Amino acid sequence: MVKNRSGEVGAWAEASLIVLSFTPSSAAAGRVFALLKALFGSNQDMALADYIQGSMMVRYNGMKRGTSF
Repeated sequence: MVKNRSGEVGAWAEASLIVLSFTPSSAAAGRVFALLKALFGSNQDMALADYIQGSMMVRYNGMKRGTSF
């Protein structure tokens, strides 16, 4: 015997319409690049990736803790 699952499908359809209606945003990437611009000037374009990553981690963790470095 087959169970009627039309109510479940309807709920999934409604949920998928809500989720798929969200527009993707590049705000997080924009914040990263703004932070990089604030940390490094044009004369440091060729800085080592490790140096940049470490500086970003220190700055981000400091902001989360409420301290500034």
